[in-house]
Amino acid sequence: MNLKKDPLFSLLILIIIASAVFFRIYNYFGRVNIHADNAWELQVVRYAFDNLRIPVVGPFSSAGPFFYGPWYFWIFMVITVVPFGFLTHWYLMTILSFVFIYLVFWIGREVGGKWVGAIAALYAAVSTAQINNSFGVWSPALIPFLVALSLVLLLRFSKNGKLLDLFLLSFVVGLSVTIHFQSVLISPILFAALILLFLSKPKFTTLFKSLGLTFMGFVIPFLPLIWWDANHNWYNSVSLAVYLLVDQYKIWVPNRWLTYAGSYWPQAWAEIIGGSKYLAGVVIGLVGVFGLLKLKNFSKSKAFYLVALTFLFEVILFRYYRGERFYYYSFFAHPAVIVLTAYVTHELFKIQKLLGIILVSVFVVLTINQSVKNLKDVGITLSQITSVKEEIYAAYPNHNFDIYGCIYNGGRVSHPIALSIYIDGRNTLDGVKIGTCEAGDGSIAWHALSWEEVASENSAFYNVTTEHVYRGMQEWWIEKPPGKGDLWKFLGENFRKQD
Repeated sequence: MNLKKDPLFSLLILIIIASAVFFRIYNYFGRVNIHADNAWELQVVRYAFDNLRIPVVGPFSSAGPFFYGPWYFWIFMVITVVPFGFLTHWYLMTILSFVFIYLVFWIGREVGGKWVGAIAALYAAVSTAQINNSFGVWSPALIPFLVALSLVLLLRFSKNGKLLDLFLLSFVVGLSVTIHFQSVLISPILFAALILLFLSKPKFTTLFKSLGLTFMGFVIPFLPLIWWDANHNWYNSVSLAVYLLVDQYKIWVPNRWLTYAGSYWPQAWAEIIGGSKYLAGVVIGLVGVFGLLKLKNFSKSKAFYLVALTFLFEVILFRYYRGERFYYYSFFAHPAVIVLTAYVTHELFKIQKLLGIILVSVFVVLTINQSVKNLKDVGITLSQITSVKEEIYAAYPNHNFDIYGCIYNGGRVSHPIALSIYIDGRNTLDGVKIGTCEAGDGSIAWHALSWEEVASENSAFYNVTTEHVYRGMQEWWIEKPPGKGDLWKFLGENFRKQD
């Protein structure tokens, strides 16, 4: 960066760096998301690492009785070797958030030059959605980073045609899908690379090698799931098929194109980039307008069309998902939304500087306004968990603890408490049984449980001790091996029948 050669651009880069650091570091210990799934999945990671276990499956999906691959656990187990204490894995996600900013800068630079890259980086640096994501360690939090990496590899392949980039692209897409099946929506990125491959008219041997590497790269992340499935009556594949062909049709959700395109996406776009849904709707329209205007210079705008068209097909695919669309189902859209908004901003700036300045100012001001509100402590803080843990230790010095959560509202607090005590080496199944609940005033209540409270058939508590959580997620099939049913008969009787 040469301050004298391009002082304005250099100043913007410094603002981006300062903004990114401030919003991801300020009040860090009060803002990390340690509640619920964030700690729950790390309990599996920590137990597997400490006991030299290799997780063979991932967590179950909230949509149905099928589960993801174990790669999230494997990645985080590798990070566990870093001796940074309880928040080791949160530090990783914060670092990846900084890397994400660089990736969108790189994508933006390829799409429209260094200024598009810089504007995209600025939007990513202050994006409330991206800032919040940097404080979470649950498995979906990896998706925006992996999608951005996929786009980088696609654009690299489009420029140099290297088979290594194609292989890595297919691997990253497959990896993302196994971490969360909603990432199947980014398959257009991989298909775009294959189209580019065929358009290059390679020799037959090169084509055969390229397709083989693509298939290999995509399949490698699925090998653990395939191995498990082959040894358990294809339970996961059958469960996924039943969901796709039967179960998803049992729940009705509003899914009109008008609502989807005119309401859902402007709102999702605004949540990712900042600003209002009305302004986001204008930007979406301008992406289409500029896309049509640039058709005459298609070859010069290839990077733009690769990002825009793959995202368009992702949006179309998402339309045919029939379930409720939770906010994290749009994680795949973060890189494209940020880059395309930056592209529109730069195009407006070229038409009329004032328009570009106004747009970037409105987005940044509205986003920062929301991001500033999120600088305060989250609902369940590390200090709260530590305080409750110290109270338990003071009441029962030199004891181990078997942690339980309230069946109604204990999930958010019981898992981080159990994880923290486990890291101290005192969370065991034979310890003093402690029940934890989230009180109405935001505090955490706990008390020692009697045997009757635990053993009762209608107990108000469930076990969240780390060993129990690990066994529940990784060894549930040992006591009750999945059976083998007649899938075709079931589908014949139930396919697309509504309740």
